[in-house]
Amino acid sequence: MTSNIMRICHVIYIPRLSGAEILVRDLTLSHISMGNQVAIISIQPPETSFANEIEQLQDAGALFIFPKMMLGKLSRLAFLGRELKKLNPDVAIAHSVIPSAYVRLVLKLIGRKDIPTVTVLHNASQDDYASKYWRSLEKWVIPPPSYLIALTETAKHNYQKRIGDRTKIEVIPNGINLKRFSYLNSVRNEVRETIFRVKNGEKVFLQIGRFGSTKQQHLSVSAFISAFRECSYLLSAKLFLVGLVEDSQYYQNLKKKVADSGLEEAIVFLGACTNVPELLAGADVYLMPSKREAHSVAFLEALASGITIIASDIAAFQHGRYFPGVTLIQPDNIKLFSEEISNAANQNPGKLWERNLKDYSIDKTSHAYLHIFNFLSTNR
Repeated sequence: MTSNIMRICHVIYIPRLSGAEILVRDLTLSHISMGNQVAIISIQPPETSFANEIEQLQDAGALFIFPKMMLGKLSRLAFLGRELKKLNPDVAIAHSVIPSAYVRLVLKLIGRKDIPTVTVLHNASQDDYASKYWRSLEKWVIPPPSYLIALTETAKHNYQKRIGDRTKIEVIPNGINLKRFSYLNSVRNEVRETIFRVKNGEKVFLQIGRFGSTKQQHLSVSAFISAFRECSYLLSAKLFLVGLVEDSQYYQNLKKKVADSGLEEAIVFLGACTNVPELLAGADVYLMPSKREAHSVAFLEALASGITIIASDIAAFQHGRYFPGVTLIQPDNIKLFSEEISNAANQNPGKLWERNLKDYSIDKTSHAYLHIFNFLSTNR
């Protein structure tokens, strides 16, 4: 192996349309473009919605390995052990607490503790080891990772508070492929006609995320209903909710709330979609009233699109306040949320804000990761 080519192996829990897995996708594509060999192992089968991402990764030359059925704890260890032995990577990167625990235990069991491991903390709480169970395993049972990457300073601080300084730790914010957002003006009209089915001048509000209490779609719905009823210029506006169903009861309650309001034609459930840049291109305002997030890829994508954003005033979104066209609020204040929706609806249709996101480019992020990989490989 030459010094500038690495065998990189990412380990994830379930391939799905979520921030951690999208980051892995983009890191993989970036590192392959630099000439590296990249494999991705998941310890559970992929969700069907991730099929397009798997095809894209395989077309780029990535090796994607996953079990054909759901595995129990011991079966996961055996599966991972077999695959890591065959791959013999220069570095294994485990995304989130559970995959990280399995990877380090497996390498210990198969006698390959020489393979460096990197743990990436993705938990939306930014307190990945809040659980006493996982803290105990981390401190007393599982070998420490060779390196740890936190997405935010808060996550780093909480890890050190919970676990201590048992390994090197570095903060690397998530990055996105900015090139995916460079052509959006050219597809706006097509998206509005074929996906949203709205006319010129009609305002499109958009929220993307898994349906569940963490993403708080119910607050968007309540605020939109209130604004719709109070503002005449919102009568032609529509709210589109996009995402997979994580909590079926929450989803059903949300649909009932919309039905009871009589606004089923104005509040539309689109289901899961992978064409996020195109959806953002066709929309006018992006809503993100999350209860908590890590360093959100979805928020970065909305920033990159130039769209107007109304989001929660939570720690993970604070960097957004320095960009134009971003309003951070307490979304459970429905009156305030509704007023911000009304204000946004008054803007010119298709208004895009100029935002410099070079610090959140996947190129910068992938080079930071690769620097760590090279350091670990050199010092094995």
